Amino acid sequence: MGAAAFVGAILAVILIARTPMPI
Repeated sequence: MGAAAFVGAILAVILIARTPMPI
């Protein structure tokens, strides 16, 4: 469970980082 949550969090961070932030 911990590993899945860790991977999910990393994927979410990468998605947010790769998404252009509209200001």
